[in-house]
Order: sequence, then C-alpha cells, then structure tokens
Amino acid sequence: MNRRSQSSSSRSPRPSAPPSSTAGAGPNTRLLAWQILRAWKPDGVYAEEMVDHTARRNSLSSPNRAFLKAMVFAALRNLTLLDAWIDRLRDGGKLDHDTRGWLRLGLVQCLLLDLPEHAAVHETVELAGRGRGLVNAVLRRALRERAELEKFRLHSASEIRFSLPKFLTDRWTKHFHPLGMEKLGTWSNTPAPVIVRVNKLFSGAEEKLAALPGLTPIEKHPGFFLCPELPLEALASGWCYAQDPSTAEAPILLAPESGMTVLDACAAPGGKAALLAQMMENKGTLMATDSAPNRLERLRGNLQRLHVKNTEIQVHDWETTPAPASWKQ
Repeated sequence: MNRRSQSSSSRSPRPSAPPSSTAGAGPNTRLLAWQILRAWKPDGVYAEEMVDHTARRNSLSSPNRAFLKAMVFAALRNLTLLDAWIDRLRDGGKLDHDTRGWLRLGLVQCLLLDLPEHAAVHETVELAGRGRGLVNAVLRRALRERAELEKFRLHSASEIRFSLPKFLTDRWTKHFHPLGMEKLGTWSNTPAPVIVRVNKLFSGAEEKLAALPGLTPIEKHPGFFLCPELPLEALASGWCYAQDPSTAEAPILLAPESGMTVLDACAAPGGKAALLAQMMENKGTLMATDSAPNRLERLRGNLQRLHVKNTEIQVHDWETTPAPASWKQ
C-alpha cells in the first residue's frame, strides 16, 4: 500500500485525477470496487491481487486502476471506523450486507478521499439498487455532519480510530504508552511508498529497469527503486517485484549460498522466496510452504514470472503439523 504523510487525519490521498462515471464507456469503477469489497475475506485472496485481477480483466485505464485501488484500500484500512460512522448516521433498523457495502464505499469517497461531493453521492446512489434511498439519505447527512464525524473519530477509542484489533491497540498502549500507540496506529494505517526490487534472475532486468522514467535508486538498499507509480509492464515482464526493503532483511541475514537447501515456511506471495532464489543463483533447493492453499496459486505465478526454478512448493502449517520425514533427508 502507498504510504501517505504522517498525520492525525484518517484521510487517504485523493486520486490525482479521479475519473468521472464510466457508464456507457466501459466497466464502472465504483461498481468494481464494491464487488471486490463484497468478495474480500480476511483469510482469503489478497486485496491487492483482487484489484490487479479486476483491473486486468476489465482493461482499466491507469487512472481508473488507481481510482479502484484507492477506494478498495481506503475502505479496508478503515472498516471499523466506517461502520462506527454508519451506526452513528443511521436511525436504527436492520442493514443488509450489500447496502452496508455501498455506504462504506460512499463514505470512503466523501470523507476519506475527499472526492467531489456530487459525483461521489450521485453515482454511488445510482448503483445502490434497492438501498439507494437509505444510501442517499445517509451520505447526504454525512456531508452535512462532516465536522461532527471527524470530531467523533478523533475522540473514539484507538481500535475504532485506527480500525485495528482491540487486543493489538491494548498491547501497544501498554508497551508504548498512549503517545506511542498514536504514532504506531497512524503509521500502520499509512499507505507505503511504491518500491520495486530488481529481479537479477531475469537477464538484462537491471538495464531495462534503470531506463524507466521516474525510478529512483534507494542508496541504503541496493537493487530497490522508489517509483512514482507501479511500473506495470516491468512487473508483468518479470523485470522486478513490488517489495518493501524491510522484507529483504531476513534473506540478507540468512545469506544463503548457491547449492544450499533452504526453507521458506511462510512463502506466499513470494517476495522473500524469489529473493532467496536469486541469492542462491537458482541452484540448490528452496522449499516454499504456506498454510493457506488458496495463496499458493499466486506464489507459483509470481515465482514463474520471476524465473525462479529451484523451488518446491507445498501446503504446510508449521504451527499444527511437524515436517514430513522425507523433508529431513
């Protein structure tokens, strides 16, 4: 996720050029965002993978792709806060899952992304089906009470303000005191910068990546580049992998050599595994396991695209199941 500036505000960066309605001109980006949020589960497919798949399947333009990602990620980062706002804005009664999804998406646009109010409300309401009357009323009330809602957020408990599990905010408050909790909560809810790692298993990738406009080498982390936006063609071609330098620390400390046998016990989606394979020069054996079978498809796809050839992939939960005897040979 892209990291926004450290601040007490929960607002996400406004898309540089939020598209207008795509009705009649291709898939509606707001509808696609709602569909992703409706299908997303905490233990399911990664949200980033869902956004990428949806964007490719619908041939979204770069602005629409960025708009889709901004809406989905802002909603997922702020789910607890959005639901608290919804409860505050409604006058009771049952709320079906689909209508709640439209309310979340509308509040994201109006209060977190600061999109033009007319477009955000009108187009969301038009898509809301049987719930459009309620969605219209709640969103317009939210605009009228924007200042009160922001005050409510600022004075809410940490688990609501930052949409984090209560056990985690309690633990952080205990260990780091309220001020430290505030800083950690803001940081954890802040989108990260776009960074890619060059894939040295792809011949000529370093030269190809260096020729792309706007990429800035990160001096403290050789092989990593800061990007103004995701270099989609480079990623699809396997020249690089979107990866934060912090995820490289474990492979660097392990320092595997060519010909070794190495275990990556929590391998999906494949960033550390690909770096390990690169450090091993694609020789030896890299055992890549993950406890979630539905994430192995993405792991395989990423490793294949990055030209990793020395990996054996298995489903395995190390917390509940010991290693098979054959793995100890």
